[in-house]
Amino acid sequence: MHPVAYLVDTLLSIYNVALITWVLLGWLIAMGIVNRYNEFVYRVFSALSRVLNPAVSVLRRYIPSISGFDFSPLILLVAISFFRYALRYYFG
Repeated sequence: MHPVAYLVDTLLSIYNVALITWVLLGWLIAMGIVNRYNEFVYRVFSALSRVLNPAVSVLRRYIPSISGFDFSPLILLVAISFFRYALRYYFG
């Protein structure tokens, strides 16, 4: 694989893990399992929100919530997975 393609693939993989962590942490905070006033939880969640919210908010403009469930992170995960697959197919 080309080194630049490998770097992009690795960064997208890290972004996927961060997105999944952000969604799960948001659910745990919403259900009251994790205390949102804990300093560590607050710092991790706010850092992930600053990184991930711009991409997710673009999708939220076009994809409405259905019964309170936000599908935009799921759509972003699918799009990133498709892009990683295409990257591996053409450069791998």
